[in-house]
Amino acid sequence: SGGKDGDNFKVLPIATREKGKG
Repeated sequence: SGGKDGDNFKVLPIATREKGKG
């Protein structure tokens, strides 16, 4: 959460979650 897609992609693999975090 907190990123551009942190919450939207929280159901995807960790690699993608990290991309949206921050």
